[in-house]
Amino acid sequence: MKKLYKLLKEYDNVLLDKKFLEKAFEYYLEEDQDLKDYVCNIKVTDNDEDSKIYGNYRKPPDKLVTIYINNIINKDVFSDNVNRKNIFALEALKHELTHAKQLKRIDEGKKDLNTEVNKLSLLNYCNEKGIFYPLPEYDMQYINFLTNENYEISPDERSAEITSWKYIVNLLKNQRKTDELLYAKTNLFYSYVRGYKDNGIYVNCPTYEFLIELRLMREFKLLKNKTEKNKYNLETRLLNGLPITHQEYNNEILKRLRLTKRK
Repeated sequence: MKKLYKLLKEYDNVLLDKKFLEKAFEYYLEEDQDLKDYVCNIKVTDNDEDSKIYGNYRKPPDKLVTIYINNIINKDVFSDNVNRKNIFALEALKHELTHAKQLKRIDEGKKDLNTEVNKLSLLNYCNEKGIFYPLPEYDMQYINFLTNENYEISPDERSAEITSWKYIVNLLKNQRKTDELLYAKTNLFYSYVRGYKDNGIYVNCPTYEFLIELRLMREFKLLKNKTEKNKYNLETRLLNGLPITHQEYNNEILKRLRLTKRK
């Protein structure tokens, strides 16, 4: 983490480039050497055919992370703030590496809640690995279609976004009251609430909605029963897209991040 922080400082008010991303990739893998069997290379491209794509990860045997640098540089909300672009680039790279780690944990047979929930949006990978799921009476091609259609509430995507923004906040935690730390905390807040909907009666949770949309009713009932039986803390429920209260949705998350609502 110290090397990544130093890299950010070296690029203070200097626009990111290919070298920045390649160095960040190297430092990330130094921190997590267990990923070497899942990630071996990075490709930084200026291809911007789809401006919504900032990066992707291709599982083994490719083991390749691709970052679309122009899409990060040209992202509208950044305006001309160079340091925010650099921070977002670090998050985008961490996000893709987190996807690699998700697959690694599945292969290791981990039984923690987050791995089990991530499996629900990685059914194609589980199917390839011979991990049995009693799926509905339609094929994997349709499951993949529905998973892509519900990208915003997909458990593995939400989890990767939260994990990567938490890392960035931790990276910048000593920069108290700086624009960069505020930017990272704000993005962590939005990653936490991604997919949650307050309809005035209850807060609809993304993972339940995802399972219903994919017609995975058995998995929905099993997860719902497990959640009701266990008193998971707020952080665990947010990471896995499980039910939260109105108070948590409207106040507690902001309070935890020491953020305030805009008036």
